[in-house]
Amino acid sequence: MIEKEVDIVGLTEVNTDWRLVENNNSVWAVTAAWKESRRIQLGFNTTTPPVEKYQVGGTLNMTFDEVAFRVRKRGEDTRGLGRWSWQELQGINDLKTTIVTAYCPVVSSNPGGCYAQHLRYMSQHANDETGSDHAIPETITCPRALFLGHDLQRFLEGRIDQGHQIVIMGDFNYYLSTGIIWT
Repeated sequence: MIEKEVDIVGLTEVNTDWRLVENNNSVWAVTAAWKESRRIQLGFNTTTPPVEKYQVGGTLNMTFDEVAFRVRKRGEDTRGLGRWSWQELQGINDLKTTIVTAYCPVVSSNPGGCYAQHLRYMSQHANDETGSDHAIPETITCPRALFLGHDLQRFLEGRIDQGHQIVIMGDFNYYLSTGIIWT
C-alpha cells in the first residue's frame, strides 16, 4: 500500500472483536508507520458482550494522507452489527462524498457465523416498536434482506438526499445476482 500510494482502503470480513484487542495490536498501532496521516473507521458486532477476539464479519474503512484531511464524519452500521463502516469526505465547493465498506453475510447454518449472529439480533428485536432504532420490518425475515434491501439502502438514500456522491465497496456474497434490485 505504501509503494502504490493507496489513499483509501476498505476491508471486509475483518473477523475481529476490537474490544478485546490489546492497544499495541490494534489497527491504529499496526498502521501507525504506514502513512503520515490516516483515519480509520471500524464496523463490528457490538450487540453482544465480547467473548473472544475472533468474531466473524466486520468491516474496516481507512483513508490516508491528503484524503484523510478531508474526512468530516465517520460511522458504522447503526444497528451495531458491523455490516458497514463509512467516512464522509468534504471536497472543493462543499462537494461531499461518502465512502462505504460493506459486508453481506453468506447464508450459513453455522451457529457461530455472521448470518446466525444477525438472525439472533433480528429475533431479539422482532417485537420492537416501529420507529425504534432496532425495529425489524414485519416483512423481512432474512438478515441479507435486512442488510441490503432495507438498512443499507436507507442509509445510502439518506446520503444521496443530502447531495452526497457515493463510493461503495464490499463483499456482497452474490446477493446482487439474486434478482433483488435496489429502488
